[in-house]
Amino acid sequence: MPDGLPSDGFVIVAKHDCPTCTLVEPVMQSLDRAGPLAVITQDDPSFPSGVSTVIDDHDLQRSFQLKVETVPTLIRFK
Repeated sequence: MPDGLPSDGFVIVAKHDCPTCTLVEPVMQSLDRAGPLAVITQDDPSFPSGVSTVIDDHDLQRSFQLKVETVPTLIRFK
């Protein structure tokens, strides 16, 4: 598992340039308040706002490690 991701929680891979990702930004904020969440952002390290753990993935290395092909992607680690 890539560093910085919760061992028991949610990971969302998203990008600001994705209309669906911006649409679900309030859901990401709610998930962050509910428990461990990390957002891996592919294009804008300030997106989403109001989330405590945002990981910059401009080079897509983490996305490839997680085998993410489409955003947004929600992953549950347990």
